[in-house]
Amino acid sequence: MAPKTYELNFEPALRCAVNKSIPDVPGIYCVYACKPEQNDPEQKMTDCVIDRLLFIGTANDMRAEITNKLENENDWQTELGPGEDLCFSQALINDIASPVTDPGDRKRAAAALIYRHQPLLNTEHRDGFAFDKTTIEASGIALYPPETFTVETTN
Repeated sequence: MAPKTYELNFEPALRCAVNKSIPDVPGIYCVYACKPEQNDPEQKMTDCVIDRLLFIGTANDMRAEITNKLENENDWQTELGPGEDLCFSQALINDIASPVTDPGDRKRAAAALIYRHQPLLNTEHRDGFAFDKTTIEASGIALYPPETFTVETTN
């Protein structure tokens, strides 16, 4: 494998109840624990306050993947505290400004994000990075400022 650079522009996080806005296309998604905004008395939570990053995943169809996990047993719910709900953010992946559809590229970019940000529920890629040099230009990941970072092979 050769060195690669990926661009990820994450959409603002939305509560799971409004996951129909998640596109049905390939990409990378983040799962967060969140609480409603204080100025949201009806607790619609379309706008939420992100507390922590729980999981980073990849999917051929992000909407179907997230919907399937919400309808079935998942670890995400067990990590929520009182008054918290799940929020999701997603990004299409670009390789120097052209869309990427290869699942291997999605896995590589997600592995770099997992290695860098250490989400609570990801176990694979937390302790090592098995891909060649990978640079990520990421923006919109809640709790983290826009950044460009490079990960080198560790194993």
